[in-house]
Amino acid sequence: MKAASLAASDQAEAADKEIAWQLGQVTAEVQAALLQLPPVGENKSGPLGPGLLTSGQLGEIICQLQTGLAKIGAN
Repeated sequence: MKAASLAASDQAEAADKEIAWQLGQVTAEVQAALLQLPPVGENKSGPLGPGLLTSGQLGEIICQLQTGLAKIGAN
């Protein structure tokens, strides 16, 4: 997603489109696995704890993906 947004003239729109596409492709098994991860930046010992992966544009993308996955799971 980051690469797609960097390559586009409208980076925010490109990232949003890529996130929507990826959420549309996710299988139930992948969704269930990803929903087991803690929210981005909340668990200091986990893979999504505070740091480079959870800051800046990449952190925003991960947060949007987690929010989207939760919405899919609620349906």
